[in-house]
Amino acid sequence: LYVCDCECVSVCVCVHVWVVLLYVSQARKIEYVDPQVAEYEKFQAEILRANMESEVLVDQDDDDAQDQRQFMELHETLVHAQRVDTLQEVMHRKLLAARARQAVKEEAMEAESDSDGDDNMFDWRAKKISKKV
Repeated sequence: LYVCDCECVSVCVCVHVWVVLLYVSQARKIEYVDPQVAEYEKFQAEILRANMESEVLVDQDDDDAQDQRQFMELHETLVHAQRVDTLQEVMHRKLLAARARQAVKEEAMEAESDSDGDDNMFDWRAKKISKKV
């Protein structure tokens, strides 16, 4: 074994253990893996897995939020369409009522003009006397 001449025993022991493990692994023809490196690689793999799970959850939440927004927009569109239909019905009823009132006014004016025509014939202020046949 390799004997270190330095005064720092703890560091040298770790280095010497690593050197011994490296020589043993080479003798057995297997690859030596430092336990700290292996633990760090496991840690990195776990972090990667957790990040992937987090991304999946975020994507699902985004999809759910988008579906909710689309549902709310569709509902809002339907509510507005119903309001438009209601307003069109009201407008149609008011238009029919206005036409009916106009027809009544026209009939009243025709009836009045028929009676006014007779009055104009005897109106002394009229320039011309109209003759009704």
